[in-house]
Amino acid sequence: MKKKYQISISEVKNFVNQYGTIVTESAKADYSKNNDAIREHLEKLFRSYEVNKIVDGKRIEDIFFPTETKQLFKVFISHSGKDKDEVKELALILKENEINCFVDWMVWGNLADLQKIIDDKYCVLKQIKDENNKTKTTYNYDARNYSTAHTHAMLSMALLEMIDQCDICLFVTSENSTLPGTDFGDVMTLSPWIYEEIKYMNRISPKMMREFSEVNISHPLDLSDFSVVNSKNLLDSINGLYD
Repeated sequence: MKKKYQISISEVKNFVNQYGTIVTESAKADYSKNNDAIREHLEKLFRSYEVNKIVDGKRIEDIFFPTETKQLFKVFISHSGKDKDEVKELALILKENEINCFVDWMVWGNLADLQKIIDDKYCVLKQIKDENNKTKTTYNYDARNYSTAHTHAMLSMALLEMIDQCDICLFVTSENSTLPGTDFGDVMTLSPWIYEEIKYMNRISPKMMREFSEVNISHPLDLSDFSVVNSKNLLDSINGLYD
């Protein structure tokens, strides 16, 4: 990360209104993902795990929250999920201008899907049929707290990695993402994820742009015994040495 910016949701809307018509299908295709396929892949993986065996967390992250992607993202956009429509349009317009933006839900799988897959495998306490013959599942409280800690830690570390990878972090301010003018003094948020992302952005040291040039190092030269010559006496001076 080299730079941090903030932009109000009203300015995002103005930007979208001004440039929204230029978004092409190819730009939209770059952000298309199949959540059903991602979920099916993970469900198949978990069916292969035995309950008492250790689960490969890195493999789960690579499926759901991959940080090594084909796209090189330049901008990380932090925002409220309630502003996702405007943020999606913003990301697509920037993509059209060859600026790849990372928006977690546009690139990664859904955390709720991952949580459900793990809980159904490891945290079920009991299952009963209701009056409509639908299965009602009760989960073990402690087991689910533990699984939640794992999934949130994986997502948190993946977010940190993406923030570090991107050159620019852009925070979209709105009545959904911030609570200005509270009794606590500073601008506040009700979102634990926005809180986490801004904390990361403020903790990561900015990466300086590298400028390549020749290395200039001075060394002393003693020219006190060097006689000065010029174009007129150069040849005579050299020839005179052999006379």
